[in-house]
Amino acid sequence: MLRWSGRVAVVTGASSGIGRSIAEELVKKGLQVVGLARRLDRLEELRDEVQGAPGKFHPIKCDITSEEDILAAFEWTKEHLNGVDILVNNAGVATIQTLIENTTSELRKIMDVNVLGLSICTREAVKSMRERGIDDGHIIHINSVAGHCYSDFPSIHFYSGSKHAVTVLTEGLRRELVQLNSHIRVTITGPTQLSHQSHGEFYKRLTEGLCRLLVQLNSHIRVTITGPTQLSHQSHGEFYKRLTEGLCRLLVQLNSHIRVTSISPGVVDTEIFEVIDPVNGKVSKEQLLRNNPFLNSKDITDAVLYTLGTPPHVQVHEIIIRPVGEKF
Repeated sequence: MLRWSGRVAVVTGASSGIGRSIAEELVKKGLQVVGLARRLDRLEELRDEVQGAPGKFHPIKCDITSEEDILAAFEWTKEHLNGVDILVNNAGVATIQTLIENTTSELRKIMDVNVLGLSICTREAVKSMRERGIDDGHIIHINSVAGHCYSDFPSIHFYSGSKHAVTVLTEGLRRELVQLNSHIRVTITGPTQLSHQSHGEFYKRLTEGLCRLLVQLNSHIRVTITGPTQLSHQSHGEFYKRLTEGLCRLLVQLNSHIRVTSISPGVVDTEIFEVIDPVNGKVSKEQLLRNNPFLNSKDITDAVLYTLGTPPHVQVHEIIIRPVGEKF
C-alpha cells in the first residue's frame, strides 16, 4: 500500500457501512480520499474523525442518481487534487418488492444507482486516468454474491439483476483497458444476500463484454467484483459481473494496465438491511442477523486493501466473500 500514499481515491456511498470503512482505512494509509454521498453531515463527521491521519478526507455531497452531481464531483477532484487514481464504486440500493409488485420509481432508482451511477463514475475515472497518463490506476466495484446466483427471496430479484449487470460491466471494462494497453485494474467485490438476482445475469453479460473488449485493446486493467447476496436482486449481480468482465476486456484491447476488480460479499451488517420490512411476512434486520452468520464492513475493507496492495502485474479479477456457515 505504500505506493498509494499521497494519491487520490474516490469512494461512493462513503457516509456509512462498507464505503465509510473503506474511506477511513484509505485515509489512514496516507491517501487523499474524496468521499461521495447524499448525507453531507455524515461525511463531515468522518472528516473530523480522521483529522491527524497520514491522508486527508474530502467530503462532497453527491447524489449518484444525478449525472450532474457526479460530473461536478469529478471536476472538483480534478481542480483540487489533479484527478483520480483509484475509484471504489460502493454506492448501492435495494428494495423489498417482488418483480410483479414493484413500482417504476423503485426500479428506476435501483438502476440509476447500482448500474448507471456506477457506469458514469467508472467512465469519468478512466477518463481522468488516461488524460494524466496514469497507467496503474485501479477501479473496484463493490458487487454482491447476488450477482453470481439466484436468490430464494423474490423481493430482491430486481436488485440481484442489477448486481449481475455489474459483474458483466467489470469484465467488459477489463477487456477495453487491455485494448488500450492500459494497466488500470478493475475489481468487483460484493455480498450475496443483499443483491437482486434478476439484475445479476445482466451484470454478468455486460462485464464479460467489457472485459473482452479490453483484451482486444491489450489492456492490463484488472477487474474485481464485490457485493451482498440475499438482499440483492440477482439480476443486478449478473449485470455487475458482465460489466466488470467487459471493462477488463476493453482495457486489454487498449493495452492498458488499469486494473478492475469485483468484490462480492455475502450478508454484511450495514444500513441496507433497514429496507427490510417485518410487515406482511418480511423478515426484520434483527431476525435475519440473529439467525444467520454475517460479515462486518471491515471484512470487505480488508479485501479492498489486499487488492490495492498487490503488485502492478497482478490482476485480482474477482473476490467472493461469505461468512462461515452462510445458508444462502
